[in-house]
Amino acid sequence: MNIFKVLASGKNSLREEFVSAYFAYLLSPKMDHGLGFVLLKMIVKKIREVQNLPELSDLVDELQNDFRTDLFDESKNNNFNLELEYKYNKQGGIGYIDIVLSINKWYIIIENKINSSSCTDGQVYEQYLGFKETLEKKDIEEHNILILYLVPAISSEGVWSSGEFYENELDFKLGEGDYSSVVYWQPPEDDETISIVSIFREILNQSRSGEIDPITYDLNQSLKSFINFCLNDFNGYPYDKVVEKNVHEKMKVKNILKSNKEIYIGVQHGKAGLIRKAWENSDFTSEYLNVSDTKESWQYLSLKEFKTICNWAINPKDNNLSGIHWEGKPFFTDLLYLVSKDEKSNICIGMRGGLEKLRNMDIGEIKDRKGWEVSNERKTPQWFTGEEFCNVLEEKGYKIRAPEKNN
Repeated sequence: MNIFKVLASGKNSLREEFVSAYFAYLLSPKMDHGLGFVLLKMIVKKIREVQNLPELSDLVDELQNDFRTDLFDESKNNNFNLELEYKYNKQGGIGYIDIVLSINKWYIIIENKINSSSCTDGQVYEQYLGFKETLEKKDIEEHNILILYLVPAISSEGVWSSGEFYENELDFKLGEGDYSSVVYWQPPEDDETISIVSIFREILNQSRSGEIDPITYDLNQSLKSFINFCLNDFNGYPYDKVVEKNVHEKMKVKNILKSNKEIYIGVQHGKAGLIRKAWENSDFTSEYLNVSDTKESWQYLSLKEFKTICNWAINPKDNNLSGIHWEGKPFFTDLLYLVSKDEKSNICIGMRGGLEKLRNMDIGEIKDRKGWEVSNERKTPQWFTGEEFCNVLEEKGYKIRAPEKNN
């Protein structure tokens, strides 16, 4: 049994606040899990290594030297505190930070997201300014702030990848001695990043090998359950609806294309999976797919976008992808090239270094890249159009080809 998936199977799913509470429990050495500062120390050390920030060594040392036996001894002058839903004043009212920790002069503020759709532009910057103002009002002059933006990785054809838009949220000027980092729940495969799932796995492995004190059976099972819950996109068990079934079993593709009902069609890997299955394959219309009157997950497509993509994939010469909303990292290179050839400037691709970085990559690197961030518009100067993407690939000798089929 996975208690996280059970709780997430309720009517309102498992809210971010509950995930924040579990994470805060693991971060606090005052709780009964027996980890001490192990989790927090691992996170800070990873940030120091990945971002090459030797300045964080002081914080790592603080976590090394504070033993659990000292935490309740006031004579030791330990100053560790943790607060959930920390309030701060902002223009027009009160704001909240999911988790705030203080260790002597260090303050760690954590904004947690388990769904990318809940990300709000400028939220972290507003929190940073609000917290700085709070410190000033309390006359706390000597301090350092570490911002952790805890976010879900992007699933692209079964592969986890990072998101430039998360990095953009932290693209603001910090005060001297303050630092920030994106931390992913799931482990992205396309970049050197920090992942909580990877750190949880490291804790389990180190406990097993004796590198850290053995963790309790309950904590062992809890971490394993949470890893599974996290890798399942924080979704619960797919219970059938007893009173009113939303899923209409299966429907033949040929009939879906004729339908005018308000339904959603489930295809493994969403848009990418549909293109791979249907590409120049008229027999695909005889296959059966799950349909629902609600969007069960990101892999469910609206009827309108399903029809557009399916018709185009089956017969790309006589159809187009006009009107499709592009977001996230839905495609590997082969599919992005096919889509970009059709969409041209109607699809844009973002990557660090922009078009210049793409031009400097060899064709092998480009082919092997897992997940390209896309949108219907240029979000920053580092974004380029699908037409520009295709031109660069063709200059390197890339030719149009049928996509690989799903296994």
